[in-house]
Amino acid sequence: GQASLTVFLDDARAFPAAAADQPAVAASGGWPMGMPELLSVLAGQLVGEGKDLMTSLLRAQCGAAGTVPSLARDVRSALLQRSGVEDLPTDALRREAFEAAFARGFWSLTADSSGMHWREREAERLLERARREMWIEGSVSRRELEAEIHKFLIRYRVGCAASQACLRFRLVKPAAGPSNAEELRRLNFAPLTGAQHGLWARLDLDLLEVPL
Repeated sequence: GQASLTVFLDDARAFPAAAADQPAVAASGGWPMGMPELLSVLAGQLVGEGKDLMTSLLRAQCGAAGTVPSLARDVRSALLQRSGVEDLPTDALRREAFEAAFARGFWSLTADSSGMHWREREAERLLERARREMWIEGSVSRRELEAEIHKFLIRYRVGCAASQACLRFRLVKPAAGPSNAEELRRLNFAPLTGAQHGLWARLDLDLLEVPL
């Protein structure tokens, strides 16, 4: 999906402006910050403290980008047509498949277009295997193929959820004092580098809803 950015200050939308004549952003607590400076601070966090998080999100999004959605539908249809069921029958088996999807072959994927193309080729290989498989009940090859299909579909669902991810960037300006700094560190805030109005920041990822 298309990325979007909305900035709220004290629960009031500050960006995009509600009106063309809206004044420059001024945060509460006595520290003014214009929108260009605020966006610069956010960009710095995304390539700094939030770099690993952004890389993980991009890696997950590879599982639902490019032609993967249409290929995932084909893979799901092949599984349904051949085995008669689309999903695993119990929560325990679904959790086991979810863990397997991240145990190997996920974290090593490059978080860019080459990772997306890898997922596309993975789907194409599964479709080819599904066409060649005899689908004999209880056979080792069938069990292995079904396991690989379930892992692929789980990664696709995770990719869909990651494509709708919501990041929350929190800024606070504490009163001076060592106890305040200690409490902020306990809450996973970190001081911004440089002369950034004495601000502390924290970047969070909202809970991703991944249907199993």
